[in-house]
Amino acid sequence: MLRHEGDPTMTTILTEHRVDAAHRSDTVRSWVRAGVPGRLAIVDRELDPDDSLVAALRTCGIDTAVDGDDLAALVHLATTPPDVVLVAATTPGDAGRFVSVVREQIGCPVLVAWEAGHEGQLREAVAAGAHPVVGQPYHLDEILGALRPLWPTSAPPAPAVRVGDLLLEPDGYECRVRGRTLDLTTIEFQTLALLAARADRVVSRQALIRALWPTVGDPDGAMAATVTRLRRKLAAAGAGPVISTLRGVGYRLESRTPRLSG
Repeated sequence: MLRHEGDPTMTTILTEHRVDAAHRSDTVRSWVRAGVPGRLAIVDRELDPDDSLVAALRTCGIDTAVDGDDLAALVHLATTPPDVVLVAATTPGDAGRFVSVVREQIGCPVLVAWEAGHEGQLREAVAAGAHPVVGQPYHLDEILGALRPLWPTSAPPAPAVRVGDLLLEPDGYECRVRGRTLDLTTIEFQTLALLAARADRVVSRQALIRALWPTVGDPDGAMAATVTRLRRKLAAAGAGPVISTLRGVGYRLESRTPRLSG
């Protein structure tokens, strides 16, 4: 049975994993309330099965198993197939081959976790069909967000995010400014959603690149062009310059900046 969201044990587990308060009250709580059954297999030689992340995932109702060896993991996956596999890019000797075997022989989707300096393994995994949407070190809210579209159909919906006059509906990829719908591309919406999730705080260039442009040849150029288009569209909707730049560091969505006319 899942513990109630106010249970001190759950609070301790989630706090130990340093979950941001906003995500603890929205993303994490939606998983806890839904109690959706499902199994996640994590393949990472650096992750202890008793890590607070694993305990937090289980508290969210996710049956989580951890393997530190890719060959042992394949045996366990074949015996008890999970709904999703999360593999650290540096754990398999051949990341591409591992992902191919899991997708073709086990028949489940694969998320790949990575950090700067391991782009080679990441490219191999992505080329084999993995989703490069989880960064290292791990963050609970990021993993839950990555699991949502791959989880059983009863997975809890993504909570709406409101920042000033902006309202974002992640499941429908909709963004509105005072009720007016903005016509955003997928990458524009994803960029705005990442900034909105951390409103009034700087989101680093590295975090944005890791999440949205991990295999692009010129990620800084692609990111700058996307932010420029977003600013133009937000301004046209009357929202003003809501995205500020901290040169050389990243971008910040200012919740107190918008001052719409009318």
